[in-house]
Amino acid sequence: MQLMGTKLAGPSLASLLNSTNPITISIMAALILKERLTWPKIAGLVLSLWGVYLIIGNAAGVNIAGVILSFGSVILWSFMSVITRKVTRSYNPVTITRAAMGITVVSNLLICILELCVTSQPVEMDLMVFLGLCYIGIFCTALTLVLWNKSLSMLDASVCSAFYPVQTLTSSALGILFLHETAGWPFFAGSALIIVGVLVSLLVKGKNC
Repeated sequence: MQLMGTKLAGPSLASLLNSTNPITISIMAALILKERLTWPKIAGLVLSLWGVYLIIGNAAGVNIAGVILSFGSVILWSFMSVITRKVTRSYNPVTITRAAMGITVVSNLLICILELCVTSQPVEMDLMVFLGLCYIGIFCTALTLVLWNKSLSMLDASVCSAFYPVQTLTSSALGILFLHETAGWPFFAGSALIIVGVLVSLLVKGKNC
């Protein structure tokens, strides 16, 4: 759903919708895990989301199907994060990740076969594509999920979600560094808001401890 949403809605709008994960995770954590949703924590989330909006900007030509798919992926990821937080009280994060990856392989394989049957686009594989897939599988998926699940076993789901807007900050910074993209005042203002928002959420957690 996330990949299809990005394809239809465009990367900027999909990223903006994806950055609402802290809100949906915090709400679900309050409802399911009974985590406290304090006003300072809400303020930190709002500041971070505002920073994301400044960095990404307005998206033109909105595709409704892409928006629905992107937001659907946000809801599912948020629910998964909250349930994982609950499950990590009984199981090791690595065990949870291994089981989830096994189910993912089967599920994605079926979708890939279906896509190959309905599309006429040829599959091209070379060394760079293979290395890129290895990087996505090892670092962006396996290692990331282990670290995320481990974090959920140590911190509240709402606290972990406070770091989500940092993705927009780092991806924009890497775009400037490697792709020579320009950085105006929205990037620096948005970066400051994201950092302040995360710090506010963490400081609130520290005081509650």
